[in-house]
Amino acid sequence: MKLAAHRHYPLSGQGNQTGMALAIGMLFLLILTIIGLTAVRSTTQQARMAGNYQFQNAAFQAAESALRGFQREARTNPAASTNALNIAINAGTGGTGLSRTYNLGGGVTSSATMVYRGEGIMDEFSLDGKSAAQRFRIVANSTITNTNAQAQHELGLERIGPSAGLN
Repeated sequence: MKLAAHRHYPLSGQGNQTGMALAIGMLFLLILTIIGLTAVRSTTQQARMAGNYQFQNAAFQAAESALRGFQREARTNPAASTNALNIAINAGTGGTGLSRTYNLGGGVTSSATMVYRGEGIMDEFSLDGKSAAQRFRIVANSTITNTNAQAQHELGLERIGPSAGLN
């Protein structure tokens, strides 16, 4: 008895394939790789931006702290405050008066300087026309080492009293 031999018949077109599935798979992997690299780059950029924002915010807070420290010093010690104002006046208009530097730790440094801006008659505050406002400006700067974070704040200050040089 003879067994029937089975013949294998190739599917139609099987002999014509030249690796298209491999090429399409590689193209798909390339597209996924590009999408993944773009996502990583975007995430890295966002992390940098968040870090820079934090440094800038810390510099802002340090400058504010310097302004408030200068104000607190003036309020708690009136004699020192009057002395600081007189130092600024003696430096002349635009001249630098008293300066303070504050080291807040963590590479954060801030400074505050008082500048005299001049004197003007304050008719609305004076019955005799002899009162004047001495105008000052407190400038606070802060920097954070090893970063580009910097901030500057200014605060106007007026002392109303008898005119020093205006009659």
